[in-house]
Amino acid sequence: MFWFFIFFSSPVWGFVFAEVIVWYFFGSFFTILSPKRYRANIFFYSKRGLDIAVSGTILLIIAPFFLGMMLCNWIVLGSPIFFVQQRIGRYQKKFCIIKFRSMCQKNPSGVLMKPEEVEISCYGAFIRSYSLDEVPSLWNVIRGDLSLVGPRPLVPEFINERVPLQRHSVRPGLTGLAQIKGRNFLSWSQKFSYDLEYIQHQSYTLDVKILLYTLRILCSGENSQLACEENFFP
Repeated sequence: MFWFFIFFSSPVWGFVFAEVIVWYFFGSFFTILSPKRYRANIFFYSKRGLDIAVSGTILLIIAPFFLGMMLCNWIVLGSPIFFVQQRIGRYQKKFCIIKFRSMCQKNPSGVLMKPEEVEISCYGAFIRSYSLDEVPSLWNVIRGDLSLVGPRPLVPEFINERVPLQRHSVRPGLTGLAQIKGRNFLSWSQKFSYDLEYIQHQSYTLDVKILLYTLRILCSGENSQLACEENFFP
């Protein structure tokens, strides 16, 4: 219920909803009317515009909450407050994703840790359950490293011949089809299958459905557990 409170306790949340509606209807309208050869570009740029508008609006709305989370992290876990880790983005370009630190160990360099090596406090488990640790990643969306919707970005150590190259043809996302279909309950082959399905059927309708379903999952805290050791690497 914490995400529900954060987004809907303020009347400003209406701006976010309005932006999604404008993006969905007007974006669809212009895409349908445009020549087929331009439709992919229109979708790409309108989606990028929505990413910036929605992420920026959310960060403004939750600014007091964001500062409160920084204080809580510093009190409970100490320094550093943020967890920074290298990830693989569009066209396999590397970038640094930013999250709130949830692990007891101080791992500011983002070195990959296996599930059995991770020590998470009750506080860390709580913010992971509702994906509150992901809030700083909205800055990555504004920067262009991420999109709101897309395949989740992998760490460099996960890249191998089993990872489909097509997966890196779009910006990775904060959420995606694989996340609403089961997240870490899925095998890697299932995750990749959903990622490719999303890439092949990208649309305004699909993105809005994924965003709305993600909001429901965030409110319930579903599927927030870490990947098991045997299903850790692709």
